[in-house]
Amino acid sequence: MKRYGDARDGVTALDDVSLTMSSGELTVLLGPSGCGKTTLLRSVGGLVTPDSGSIHIGDQPVFSSADRIDVATRKRHIGMVFQSYALWPNLSVFDNVAFPLKEQRTSRAAIRTRVADGLELVGCAHLSRRFPHELSGGQQQRVALARALAAEPRLLLLDEPLSNLDAGLRVRMRGEIRRVQQRTEQTMIHVTHDQGEALALADRLVVMRSGQVIQMGTPREVYEDPRTAFVADFLGSANLVEVRRHRPDGSVETPLGPMTAARDHHQGSDGAAYVAIRQEDVHLGEGPCGRGCANEYELSLQAVEYLGDHQLATLAGGGEARLIARCPAGERLRPGIGYRVCLPAERCSVVPS
Repeated sequence: MKRYGDARDGVTALDDVSLTMSSGELTVLLGPSGCGKTTLLRSVGGLVTPDSGSIHIGDQPVFSSADRIDVATRKRHIGMVFQSYALWPNLSVFDNVAFPLKEQRTSRAAIRTRVADGLELVGCAHLSRRFPHELSGGQQQRVALARALAAEPRLLLLDEPLSNLDAGLRVRMRGEIRRVQQRTEQTMIHVTHDQGEALALADRLVVMRSGQVIQMGTPREVYEDPRTAFVADFLGSANLVEVRRHRPDGSVETPLGPMTAARDHHQGSDGAAYVAIRQEDVHLGEGPCGRGCANEYELSLQAVEYLGDHQLATLAGGGEARLIARCPAGERLRPGIGYRVCLPAERCSVVPS
């Protein structure tokens, strides 16, 4: 999609977005509020119309500004699961799931079979006679998922379906969505702003910002090798150490001192650069690292934040340089003393701002 937005207002919700999503794959669109991820999902679903570009589902063009194609939503053979569940309050669970099948004029026998199979798949077979107001939030979301799958769509779109659930139920439901997707091999596009949800669900992760795709890949690829400071900081918490200059030997000069990074994504880019390293990759001890560490510094431990299963240690070097290390909860840390800190070069990346 080349563009979606109002040029007069200076708002471009989508700006030259180009993606290919494979059949049977669960693709997650991740980004902050207003980045364009829901607009992209709705464009695929035919709920909004891009200003220019093209969209194909399988071999079928469902939108093309050049060829003046814009297939209606109901003819795109897609399913949708919304944040608000969108269940009909006057219909039972069975009738909610059966509704799209009745619209397709499916036979009664086939409806009974497919509704029963769908409810069994999501663990709600015992709820078929209940009404939405008699269900918990998690049960309503499972029913909405069964309804979307009952029509056997080519593509299933999920627009922040877990955001209304409490934290514990969100974790359980994301496991349910992943299980159903793997069992059915249903192609899905899932929108979220929750980084943990995105990492847990995705086969392919797409990070968006300001209407553009910033980076995509497997969750591990994007997390372990961020290409920009935004991706490093948004997807998990990363330390970003300012790069003052590139040195002739390939290392960089930082407020902590010379630093070697295994990857340099800033080469050829203008503007500021940072060395990105994850909090869990910052190692500290009271004596020398003794591991042939390429980046070793003497830093002062300023504060420790205990978070139950781990603790965060804030370390300070010269000037305003700061690092945060994620440490085991049982490790004894003493604020006010100096620690030797190792930043493994293979875990460091130079990224543009």
